Amino acid sequence: MVRQTEPKRAYSLAEFAKMFSICRDTAARAAKRGDLRTVQLGGRRLVPRAEVERVEKEGIDRGLRGFRPQGHVDGKSLGSGERADEQTA
Repeated sequence: MVRQTEPKRAYSLAEFAKMFSICRDTAARAAKRGDLRTVQLGGRRLVPRAEVERVEKEGIDRGLRGFRPQGHVDGKSLGSGERADEQTA
């Protein structure tokens, strides 16, 4: 018999980062800025399930105001092989 598990109530910053394919440090900076709501439990900083759902609903780039997906500069997608420092205005 396979036991179904309930969703977690909260996720570590590393788990959150993995869910959204971002670096753990990016998630930590967003939490420090206040863009990502976290709770402190002992020595661990956790992201509540409701906050994960909010970011899922709003999208990672809107849910975390300071987040810019790789390959984007000022809301514009970079061309193939183009780097942010090579893009012309």
